[in-house]
Amino acid sequence: MWLVLCDDSDASARWVYDGLRERSVPVEFVPASVLSAAVRWIHRVGSDGAFVEVFLADGRCIDSRDVHGTLNRIVSMWPSPEYLATPDRDYALQELLALYLSLLHCLPPPVLNRPSPQGLSGHMRYTPDWLVLASRAGFATAPYVVSSSEDEPRCRNDEQTLHRPPSAHHEVVVAAGRVFGSSVTPQVAAAACRLSDLAGADLLGLRLATTADGAARFEAADLYPDLRSAGPDLLDHLAGLLKTKART
Repeated sequence: MWLVLCDDSDASARWVYDGLRERSVPVEFVPASVLSAAVRWIHRVGSDGAFVEVFLADGRCIDSRDVHGTLNRIVSMWPSPEYLATPDRDYALQELLALYLSLLHCLPPPVLNRPSPQGLSGHMRYTPDWLVLASRAGFATAPYVVSSSEDEPRCRNDEQTLHRPPSAHHEVVVAAGRVFGSSVTPQVAAAACRLSDLAGADLLGLRLATTADGAARFEAADLYPDLRSAGPDLLDHLAGLLKTKART
């Protein structure tokens, strides 16, 4: 089986699920609230590896040994009320986070995106961190200024600081080695794929600005882009990837 894991309000993930079903991919849709309400967990870790079985309240069973690929868009946990009422709430939430991370790490590749200690579906980063990675990937980046002269420091890029007119922006999506979007030149596609690799994010949304000389400048990155903007070509790409992995 294949899995789509996501938050309950993630319409983009639901769109991918529907599209994969239309392309004959046997995929299961599991939102976070359904996962958190599972009636039974079996999780074993040993010298020969680890696996997990999750028995959902609707009768389905997720066995990591039967999973061939996963779209992972879980943003947060959905703890049951007893976790929130206990005096040990913070400790309980950390233990629950560890359980989720362990579950996700048991899923075999491909997992788009894999979990990390900095996020359930990828390494969450601050803007300066993304700018460093984008520069290494080959994108032009704006200077980034942090002001400590205000009651609450805020960060400003060069357009805000120098009062330049805003540049035109466009969005692209990197999905498992391919780049989708308008105005994607070979140079932009290569830099976007390098940034995806550096960030360890198989699915990544990028906001780019077009400068006066027509070059693309990195503005922001998003681990949870609206995949619908990439259209049916992205669905075809993901379906082909998952089916190929299942045969290997």
